[in-house]
Amino acid sequence: MSCYQIIFKVIIMDTIISKYRLYILLSGLCLLFIFIGGCEDKNAEADSASQSSFNSMSDKPLEEFQIRLLDTAFETATRIPIYPHIKDRSRSQEAVVETCLKLDQPKRALRYIEKIDNWRKHLCYANLACYCARHGHSDLANKYLDKAGQFPVVKQEWRLNRIKTKIIETRSLLGQKSMAENLKTELVNSETDEQAKAKVMAMQQTDSFEKRVESLDALIATDNFEMVKHALKEYVKLYDRFFDDEERRSQVEEIIMTSWDVTPIPIRIELLMELAGSAIAHSNPGKALEYLDEADILLEMIGLFPENYIEKKAKLAVLRFQAGDTEKAREKVNEALTFFNEQRRMIIDVYRAEALCPVAEAYHLMDDAEVALSVYKRAIDEGTKNPNSRPRAEDLSSTCCSMALHAAKPDDELWARIQQINEGLGDPW
Repeated sequence: MSCYQIIFKVIIMDTIISKYRLYILLSGLCLLFIFIGGCEDKNAEADSASQSSFNSMSDKPLEEFQIRLLDTAFETATRIPIYPHIKDRSRSQEAVVETCLKLDQPKRALRYIEKIDNWRKHLCYANLACYCARHGHSDLANKYLDKAGQFPVVKQEWRLNRIKTKIIETRSLLGQKSMAENLKTELVNSETDEQAKAKVMAMQQTDSFEKRVESLDALIATDNFEMVKHALKEYVKLYDRFFDDEERRSQVEEIIMTSWDVTPIPIRIELLMELAGSAIAHSNPGKALEYLDEADILLEMIGLFPENYIEKKAKLAVLRFQAGDTEKAREKVNEALTFFNEQRRMIIDVYRAEALCPVAEAYHLMDDAEVALSVYKRAIDEGTKNPNSRPRAEDLSSTCCSMALHAAKPDDELWARIQQINEGLGDPW
């Protein structure tokens, strides 16, 4: 065979091999495109299903003024400059999101969440996921858990703990026990409030009464303040769950009353308020008033800051009103307002609106809209006393949230004042 023939055959073979390689390459590309297309179809289907589920979860109808108050509250919070006040800005934005969820406004809450710039965005996603889980939207709960789980880089580990604790609570609600347990091991510092709460949240909610008591008693036996606090709070839930079972209810009540020696009085008052609320919900006002009488005694025993004392007194008055002791309830809320007037100068200006809002809420819930509105006007006015815009924005946003939550409608005068304050925010912050 001549060298020319050999070269010709090599060229022919190389061409055949190249075509074969090209065929394989094209076939592979076709398969790849088919695979990508399938993935895109699946993603599109998943997105479509998620969007369909989101559309099925609607915001509860609200009065127009409530929506306006929520928008004003978030707008005011967002006017706070990111630098150097991102912590205050995001905390106020988060408070508006929480108000939205209390008012069954998940879609509005989501729109607000997407405008938050720091780690609280992820905490809000976790809260939204928890809301979805409690309202039967497990697919959306998982979607927002994924967003919440995209942790930002933060220096303070307690911030991550707060996000993770809410995720643990939500995964427990969804029945994802192993995932909740695994995440619990990632929490830092076992002495923290978040770790204690996570231990309680990760418990199996379907456990029998006896098993649950055994688990909670084990936490109380640690003598760790945070563990005991959250175990007692969980016992209050157990009290409510078994309220109609007198024997078990009495057992839980005895455990609570004999296990809170290491618990500070303010927390005891909170527990008594929760027990009273449970008794009211189960149509047992007599039992509720027993708890409230004890809480009133404890409140007068301790030396709280004036603003904290006023808040507790107003909230106790509301529960007393709901328990049917309307005359004494009005007397108590009047005392709270009088105490504010007497102690006003002793209250730092940035806390005055915070002290007045619970009083306004109490009057509103007692069907005294006129007095409630006058107290809200005072809260709005007190919120302007600080020369810096940041605390003024925080107070205005918080008061608007309070009015929206309790459906307290501002009159034209108050609307004008709210707008004036909002538009006047500026340097110095």
